[in-house]
Amino acid sequence: MSPLVDPFESFRSEVLKGSDASLDRLAFLIPACGTGWLDFDYQIGRLDDLAEEFGGTEASELMGWMAIRGFRGNAKQYYDPDNSFLNRVIDRGLGIPISLSVLAIEVGRRCGIELVGIGLPTEFIVAERDNPDRFH
Repeated sequence: MSPLVDPFESFRSEVLKGSDASLDRLAFLIPACGTGWLDFDYQIGRLDDLAEEFGGTEASELMGWMAIRGFRGNAKQYYDPDNSFLNRVIDRGLGIPISLSVLAIEVGRRCGIELVGIGLPTEFIVAERDNPDRFH
């Protein structure tokens, strides 16, 4: 089990790293700020397990796998806070565009697929780093 940390201080420290910040750690610090704790090693391991389960090498395969695996937007309860908490998105398969994008970025990173997030008006999507005109 990961040692208990002050989630607010950890989030602040991670953000101050700038481009060296760990997206997966930041994403798991968000729910930790609400609950006061989270087993980071366990949660990071869940991302590792998803990447192993996926096992592909193409962004389009990843998007298809996520849909088949049941990851989707929560249109019925869009404003449910659980949609923003990466650990709960993994648990339920439900999220909002940004949390689903973070999941895709992190699973992809573990499989050698470089995705970047793109914020659009009222939407958040991902694109391949080496092919930024190819959106997913």
